Parts: sequence; C-alpha cells; structure tokens
Amino acid sequence: MKKSMKKRLSLLLAGLLALAASTGCVGGAEAPVNNDTAPQTSTGADAGQNPEPTATAPEGAGTYKIGINYMTSASYVLVTLRDNSVKVIELLGSNALPIDDDANPEKIMQDIENMIASSCDGVIAWMLVDQMFDPLSELCERGKVPFVLNDKVPEDPATISNIKANPYFAGAIGPANAVYGESVAEYALAKGWKTVLILSGDAADPTDTPRILAFRAKFEAGGGIVLNEAHAASTADIQPTIDNALVAYPEPDFIYATGPDYSNASCDSLYGKGWKTKVLSSGLDSTSLERLADPDSPMDFLNGDNWVAGAFSAIILMNELDGNPLLDANGDKVWYTDIMPFGVPSAQYDLFKKFFIDEFMFTAEELSKMRTAVNPDFNYDVFMDVVKNYSLEERLKARYAEGKITKAEMDAAGIAVN
Repeated sequence: MKKSMKKRLSLLLAGLLALAASTGCVGGAEAPVNNDTAPQTSTGADAGQNPEPTATAPEGAGTYKIGINYMTSASYVLVTLRDNSVKVIELLGSNALPIDDDANPEKIMQDIENMIASSCDGVIAWMLVDQMFDPLSELCERGKVPFVLNDKVPEDPATISNIKANPYFAGAIGPANAVYGESVAEYALAKGWKTVLILSGDAADPTDTPRILAFRAKFEAGGGIVLNEAHAASTADIQPTIDNALVAYPEPDFIYATGPDYSNASCDSLYGKGWKTKVLSSGLDSTSLERLADPDSPMDFLNGDNWVAGAFSAIILMNELDGNPLLDANGDKVWYTDIMPFGVPSAQYDLFKKFFIDEFMFTAEELSKMRTAVNPDFNYDVFMDVVKNYSLEERLKARYAEGKITKAEMDAAGIAVN
C-alpha cells in the first residue's frame, strides 16, 4: 500500500478510535444476543486459508476465487450478508474466500490487501465508513482486481465519482435505508406513539445513519419526540447501552432498533418490567421473527430484505469477471441503493423461515440464468427487474410455481395465487 494512502488510513482510523472514546461508536458491528441463531457458511474459507477454485462453473462461464470481507462473525446480520454472497458464488461454480475483520476497523484494508495478495479474481467489499471507499478503490485498481460494493455505499459525491471512474469497479448495491426508517416512523405514528429511544451501532455507519435520519425526520414531523439516540460501541456494549438508556428514560412508547441484534437486546431489557413499551426494528432474523409471533413479546414490527445485497453483489461481480459487465443504456455500471424492505406478517413466518432461513432465497437454476455467459438474454435491465421485484411474496410465488408450496399454504399466508 502506498505511504500516502497508509497515512490517510491512519488518520481515518485514529478518528474512528477517537469517536469511540467520545461516543462509544467504533466498530459498527451488530452483534447478536443469541449467537446460536447465526448461520454458518458451508464451504467458504476462513481467514488465512487460500483455496484454489475446485467447483465446476456452468458451461460457458468461468470459475473464480472471490474474496469477501465482513466485519465480524459475532453478528447474525453480517454473517447472513456474507453467507448470501458465498452461496451465490458456490452455486455458480466458484470458490469464496471470506475473511473476518474481527470487528477491527484497522483490519479491513489489511484483509482486502490479503485477498489481492492471495490472487483473488475479484472482491466483494463491505466498508465501515465513507472514508474507507477511496483507499479500497486505490487498492483494487493498483492490484487490477475487480470489486463490487456490498450493502454499504458511500454518500460523498466526490467519492462516488472517483469510484465510478475506476476501471475495476464492477458495481454497487445496497438497501433503501431511508425507506426502512420512514416506514417504522409511519407505523409508530399510526399507532399514536409519541416517545422513542433509538438504539444503533456506529454513529457514522452508512447503513444505520440514513435510517435514523429518515426516521427522525418523519417521526418528529408527526409530533414524535426522540428521547435519546443510543449507540453501542461493541458486541458487549449492546445490552448495557439499552439497559442504561431505559434507566435514564423509562417506559418510552417504543424503541427503534436499527437491526435485529439491537432489537433482541431491547426485548431482553424489557422483559419483566411490566411496561407497555414496544420494539420496532429494521432487520430480520429468526429470533426477532419468533418474538414477533409471540403475543407476550414486546416485538411489534419488523422490516427488512434478509440482506439480499450479499447475493446481488455476487451476481454483479460474477458477470464482471465473465467479461460481461452489467451496463445501463449509458454504459454505466450498477449503482443501486433502493432494495426495498418487506414486512413478515406472523401468517407468513413459517414460509419465510423455510425459504429464506432454512433454504436459500434463489435456486441454482435461477442464479444460472443471471449470468450473461449462460443466458444471453440476461443484462442490466433484466437484473434490475429482478432486484426491483424482489420481495417475500415474489419469492414465495416462485417456490409455489415450482410446486414446493401448496395452494392451501399460500392461502393461509394470505398470498393470492391462481
């Protein structure tokens, strides 16, 4: 790495550590209260391993080794995001090299460098804050390794312009974070709730920050009052952070948690208090969904997309590596940050669990059709149709069409089919 870039990174990381000292917001990891719910990748490599591709790609497509960094294996959210990328890579006949950043901001760029040094053909990158994207771009351009931005996308216009100009940039995709926050605020206001505690991770997190800002704008415009915005510094700090906030601000109407790790901790804090406080959350996991279905739980509302950006980013990169980049009518790569969240009603919980948690959301056949090398009709427009139409209902209808779900089960879930 060039000395100039190392110096910039040192200043950035010093700033992150200073932020941690003053606000308790370094790391940004969403750590689960119930670690046993976290899915595990099936064959992806751990840090330090250097697998050579052994899988067989579909006819007409290449076989690659693809690096994936993720902040910590102690987070259901980030493990699910990682596993969604790994599953696509494996089902498309290539090999994944996932590397755990060990919840250490200083290790992120080191891990990207290690992927490049390990002769990865491409990188699926998850960056903690905006200031990390330019150094990432420089590393990949110098190493001549294509990269895709996964889940977190920069907001700074100059950074965006620099990345788009990089010849090794393959695309960027993430969730519609503002929609997450707005929909939670709308739900709370419709319930007549007026006071809230917000629980999140890093105050500079490019995913959580727009969710919180959009939530606050909508909620406060509707007459709501944000009592406090609490940020957990690390996995170990999540529970005490919400416990302390509830001591300082007892019995709010609800808690807005920006992810399931925070919502589950919030529920744990509320049990036994006898309060009417509810928990509303952006993000889905099996524990939070089970609590949503439990009438005795304070969990009241969830939205999310099951971290599908991990799958879509892998599809973008695989096409890039095949020499078939996904380009719009202007010749630009994918840059999309509007993957829409969906809710999971209790009537649909069993089907969600089966086809999103127990099984993968896309079949191998569906994924093979998302490579131009295999399916010449696949292109940018078709890909964007897949992304924009993605929802719980759309995925369940696809499984119904395959005969994996009965008409009676769809009727019970409230999904109309012919």
